[in-house]
Amino acid sequence: YRTPWFQRNYKKLPQNIFYTSLALRSDWHESHVLMILTKFLLKSNEMNDGIVDAKYAHFPSYFESSNLGVIKGHHLIGSRSSLYCQEALIESLVCYLKYKKLL
Repeated sequence: YRTPWFQRNYKKLPQNIFYTSLALRSDWHESHVLMILTKFLLKSNEMNDGIVDAKYAHFPSYFESSNLGVIKGHHLIGSRSSLYCQEALIESLVCYLKYKKLL
């Protein structure tokens, strides 16, 4: 669903900011209980975070953005019920902002 919308509208997005993307991947046994259920219901052969395939988590090549790669984590990584370290994720984004001289 994202691709047609983005192709039609990406030129309308603000140009005076920068865009980043980060993909997540998790195995079913490493996931939050809700992600385990989702992985069984929405099966995918691709690397994914429980809902979104990693290849769709990044902006397309024609859009100027920074691809921050793929890290271990499930779709609910930002929730406090996750066992993943949200602080490390936020710290890595702060490091990136410093690298871009935006902090």
